[in-house]
Amino acid sequence: QPPENPENLFLRVRHRGPLIQVKSFEIEGKICKVILNEEVRAIAPGQSGVFYQHEVCLGGGILV
Repeated sequence: QPPENPENLFLRVRHRGPLIQVKSFEIEGKICKVILNEEVRAIAPGQSGVFYQHEVCLGGGILV
């Protein structure tokens, strides 16, 4: 389920990595397309991405 209020939605790519604000996202079936407010260096397929809103973990998935 997408968050009801997508404001203050963040993505973390690495364990203990910085939270990066999500600019926009779109869900198509089992795929979530995300555009971030800043570039993230060295993202590779197979890494995990985890969504947070405020201090709540909403869930995540595998990057492709």
